[in-house]
Amino acid sequence: MGSMVRIVLAGGDPTKRAALGDVLGKVGCVAIGGARYGKQVVSLVRKLAPDLVIIDVDNVSGLPTAIKQITEARLAPVLLLSEFNLSKIEVWAKSFGVFGYVAKPIDERAVFPAIQVALRRWQEIKSLENELSELKDTLAARKLLDKAKGILMKAHNLSEAESYRRIQKYAMTRRTTIKRVAEAIIRAAEGRNANV
Repeated sequence: MGSMVRIVLAGGDPTKRAALGDVLGKVGCVAIGGARYGKQVVSLVRKLAPDLVIIDVDNVSGLPTAIKQITEARLAPVLLLSEFNLSKIEVWAKSFGVFGYVAKPIDERAVFPAIQVALRRWQEIKSLENELSELKDTLAARKLLDKAKGILMKAHNLSEAESYRRIQKYAMTRRTTIKRVAEAIIRAAEGRNANV
């Protein structure tokens, strides 16, 4: 972890949150906020955009809903703490996409690796989501291009290669993207078909 990891802490007891903040400080982290109840946690996470959220499941009301909202909205990775209910934590971890859990009492040797793993997994997931989004955009652009080529082929009796070259040449001369040219061709063709 290069820079200070910014963490929101959730738990019912401010004294315990402060003690956890001290432990986190020893491993290069900083507690940037704390909340007692689930709704407060979600609000704080939205406001502060932390690198990680650590939730003490022994002391938070509204926890399942808060975890679900944070993880589904991809606000931050969540790490759970518990002294008693490790089986409950495992269920929540699987159900809500939590990035890890640590048993209390907390010390640097236990929390540091869990934080590292949670942050690494978060980055991997974000990277995969970005890659998926780019692939979807590429596929959508390819579909538009194929439709536009089909329109040109039919309207001007062109081969697929020649229709692509025309789209490409027009995009280059207009200093725009092939996708925008394809969209314009499709809009123009749909406008003509609407008038028929």
